Amino acid sequence: SRPKEVPVYNLTASAVKKMTWKEVLDIGRKIIYDYPFEMTVWYPDGNIRASKFMHNMCVIFLHFLPAYLIDFLMLIFFQKPFMVHIHKRIQNGLLLLQYFTTRRWVFHSSKFLALGEDGNRVDKDLFSIDFSQVVEEQYLKDCLLGGRQYCMKEPLSSLPRCRRILKVLYVVDKLWSIFFYGLLLWLVYSYSETARYVLDTITEYIRTVPVIRTLSKSSMIVEEGLHALNSPPIKKTSPIKSNPLHRHFIE
Repeated sequence: SRPKEVPVYNLTASAVKKMTWKEVLDIGRKIIYDYPFEMTVWYPDGNIRASKFMHNMCVIFLHFLPAYLIDFLMLIFFQKPFMVHIHKRIQNGLLLLQYFTTRRWVFHSSKFLALGEDGNRVDKDLFSIDFSQVVEEQYLKDCLLGGRQYCMKEPLSSLPRCRRILKVLYVVDKLWSIFFYGLLLWLVYSYSETARYVLDTITEYIRTVPVIRTLSKSSMIVEEGLHALNSPPIKKTSPIKSNPLHRHFIE
């Protein structure tokens, strides 16, 4: 006979092991820096934004703008562009998951956890669901290495080369950040009277700080000393002696 209530088993360990998105990102950064992928084209990073506007700004300037730049370089070297296409696919996937990742969900897993108490000793050892013994960092590390080896088909022997490439990408990422924020500040300073007034006011205030004022005076003294050392020596001239005849003529 058909049961009156269909049993539902939520296969989740949230009741035993709770993790936030921030913890996942923090642990994920540490792992990906130690075990980077071969096809890494930009330094991996990521943050959670509480503002949708800031999120969209980061997507435009930190995702799509570098993607268009890389595709432009690919066209210059007669290669097929791919970064913009990849970022569009990533963005579409994030939009689909947005409803679920921006809301709190509670799944009751009492029936699933009760399965660990049933069965014999052999089944418990082979199919253990004791999540209290799981170490989060090791679990995520195994997931990444498994995806790297079996999904991406990347051997562990390529890790030293990938780590060297990651260091280069780190420098590129920092240079891009300096250029981007420097350009943004320059545009704001050039075309905004309010921003220029605020920046000038802050600069004048900083100069009044005793430590900054002392350093400024010290730098001026050093500059004057260097200028004196580099300037040509001044020739000394003998004093003009008076001519008695000339004095007599004048008198």
